[in-house]
Amino acid sequence: MTSNNKRRYMDGCFCGDWVDVDVSQQSDAQEAIVRRKRKDLQTLLEELEDIKKNFEKIAEKQAFLDNLWKFHNGDFAEQA
Repeated sequence: MTSNNKRRYMDGCFCGDWVDVDVSQQSDAQEAIVRRKRKDLQTLLEELEDIKKNFEKIAEKQAFLDNLWKFHNGDFAEQA
């Protein structure tokens, strides 16, 4: 590899003559992979419910830590 091509290679610029595969066949294969990765609606809704539950747990932990911090600072007794 010449120094100019090596520099281009290291910079992420690839010359067109370096391509060994047919690009049209490659793009068809990539589309097939994308189609396989798509999830159905029910699976997405279940994942969304899991995320909502995680948000609820985080909110509960935040409230607990807020109360703990108030207790540590002595503010908790003043509010009661």
